[in-house]
Amino acid sequence: MPTVAISPLNLTVCAGSSATLTATGAANYTWLPSGSNNTFIVDNPTVTTTYTLIGDNGGNCPNTQTVDIMVNPLPANVTVACSGTITCATPTVQLFAGSTSSNVGYNWNGPNSYTSSIQNPTLNVQWGDFTVTVTDTITGCSTTATINVPTDGSIPSVTATSSGSITCAVNTVTLIAVNTTTNPGYTWTGPASFTANAQTVTVTSPGTYTVIVEDLSSNCKDTAIVSVGIHTRVEITASISAATCSNGISLNNGQITLSNFGGFDKYDLNAGSSYTGTATFSLGAANIPTNGIVTSNLANPTNTLAYTIRLFDNQGCIKDTTLILNPVDCVPKVLGIAKSIVSVITNTADGTYDVTYNVTLKNTDTAPLNNVSLTENLANTFPFPTAFTVSAGPTVVSLNSSLLANTGFDGLTQTNLIVSAQSTIVPNKTDSVRFTVKVAPNGNFGPFKNVVIGSAKTVFSVTVADTSQTGSKPDPDLDNNPNNNNNPTVVSFTPVRLLGLTKRGYAVSVNNDPRHYKFYYTISVHNLGNDTIRNISITEDLTKAVKSPASYTVLTKQATGALAANVNFDGKTITELLNVPVSKLRPNATDSIQLVLNVFTDTVRVFVNTASVQATWKNIKTGVADTLRDISNNGINPDKDGNYITNEYYDNMPTVIVLDALVYEPMVPNGFSPNGDGNHDLWVLYNIPFGCNVKVEIYNRWGNKVYTNNAYANDWDGTSNVSGTLGKNKLPQGTYYYILNYEGDCSELTPDQNKPKTGFVELRY
Repeated sequence: MPTVAISPLNLTVCAGSSATLTATGAANYTWLPSGSNNTFIVDNPTVTTTYTLIGDNGGNCPNTQTVDIMVNPLPANVTVACSGTITCATPTVQLFAGSTSSNVGYNWNGPNSYTSSIQNPTLNVQWGDFTVTVTDTITGCSTTATINVPTDGSIPSVTATSSGSITCAVNTVTLIAVNTTTNPGYTWTGPASFTANAQTVTVTSPGTYTVIVEDLSSNCKDTAIVSVGIHTRVEITASISAATCSNGISLNNGQITLSNFGGFDKYDLNAGSSYTGTATFSLGAANIPTNGIVTSNLANPTNTLAYTIRLFDNQGCIKDTTLILNPVDCVPKVLGIAKSIVSVITNTADGTYDVTYNVTLKNTDTAPLNNVSLTENLANTFPFPTAFTVSAGPTVVSLNSSLLANTGFDGLTQTNLIVSAQSTIVPNKTDSVRFTVKVAPNGNFGPFKNVVIGSAKTVFSVTVADTSQTGSKPDPDLDNNPNNNNNPTVVSFTPVRLLGLTKRGYAVSVNNDPRHYKFYYTISVHNLGNDTIRNISITEDLTKAVKSPASYTVLTKQATGALAANVNFDGKTITELLNVPVSKLRPNATDSIQLVLNVFTDTVRVFVNTASVQATWKNIKTGVADTLRDISNNGINPDKDGNYITNEYYDNMPTVIVLDALVYEPMVPNGFSPNGDGNHDLWVLYNIPFGCNVKVEIYNRWGNKVYTNNAYANDWDGTSNVSGTLGKNKLPQGTYYYILNYEGDCSELTPDQNKPKTGFVELRY
């Protein structure tokens, strides 16, 4: 016996609705009361009905199943009504709906998407067929009724339409107002102060237009709005993409692609920054491929290249677009170069600098790089007047390197640090090359900017290159592109600033007079540094050397080299020896100024003297300045201990002139010439000890006393001072007899010297 089943078992429907029952579990079926033998039945019961299913498998053992379909009634006696006709005078009416059933709801639908859930809604200037749906709110069963709301046609119903849009090919659009009245009047308004009074108008501006239609008989009005679109530009866009690369070689597959195009749009393409073709939409222009790609074989240019494409749409519009194809660098960024400064050593003795550089190479490729080159042009780094020599290297300092250093490298005629033909760098390897440059700045102390240009060939014979980055990392920003890290390696030198002053002096007797000498001083300025010093000032106070009772006058002052003497120098009120603003001294140079003094020593026998110097150094590039000073050292060496410090005690020894001790041998001149020429105008006695008084008597050839002085002061000028027949006038030329007697403190004279002295003196004019 089969097990038969009916699906669904419980079913409720609204009156007039269909219901579907499905049988399962047997081979053969019979449905009652319909007698159908189908697997399923569809029925439209109007009242609750019981359905019986008999099923068997072809034998005499049937099985039976029953099910009830419950039927809910529809809302009963639904009615609809309208309160009147829509007219110009009565533009509103009311709709009415009713049912004898309780628990029902109402929903209205009508023209122009009208809806309302009110049972008896009011219409305003709306007519046509309106349908109400009455729904039992408990069972959900519903029924409908329709009523026509009439109008007498006195209210115009207007609809506005346009002939299309304004385009590049069509610059006018026609607007039409369709209405239901028999005696209409039209009023149009729109963009650009547009107005018109016809049913059909022509416009040239896009935008929204409003038409008011008035029934001239009833004065009733209706309004419609229509929009005019515009299409005056091509919406197609064009783009260009550069060629791609493979193993460092361009594939020449640059592409121009169009988008936002229609099936009827066209194009024309030419090289250049403007369109030079002659194509039109109907003649010469090509259809845009469905994938938008108009070309896909553009070669990779060496320089920026322009293409212009003219685009045509089916609205008659044209647009030119210029596309720029930029070169693609297909060269792989696998070689990185860095350069660092290992040390800078100052050679104080000659003012040079030893700069040691370290060049780092890195191969980031998975294959070796061959024919490696490192170009280092030191002439670009250290230009004239700077001089340089390669003093050490280059040397490959990395382990297990396949680079060969170029022992002939000099940075000028041979600028490759390595032998390229024999130099390889293996994959993922970092190598280093080191060398030292001796630099003579010659007044230029930097900054000096330096780069190394590296190059190599890949296994595909593609040349790769890089310009060095300062430091030890070729790719410090870690973007896998060392080529965008090319800051130069910069070095600046600190100038050697050392100033020294020396002074030599000696004395030469004038006419063997032990109290009259010429002093010769040579004062030398030594620039022991490697840059020019300027504004050199030498202070020389001679009053500290030639002390009373000695006295002096400056005879000459002569400077050498770039030193300029101060013509007003006197060593007393003006102690500046040089013309400071113009006095300068080049590096590692010595210039001098020589003084010659006329010195009356009197009893002073020792003369101790020092001078001082001051100069200015200034870096002409940076503006950094310094003032250098020193005190003179006796002799010619301002730094005797060679420690490059000149202002130490033992490097500032005074210059001493020691004269022979005075031997007091009175010396009496045997003549003089008091003629007023400034030479030998007085009869001067020499070597008379201080405190020893001399009594002088002068006689003429006849034995007459013509001059006498009990305290002679070297002031007789040939004038008689004895009263007599000669008066007190100048004595005539001739030979006169003198008698000298020493009185007072004459202890420094020997007994023989301290005796009266006689002799002859000749007076000449």
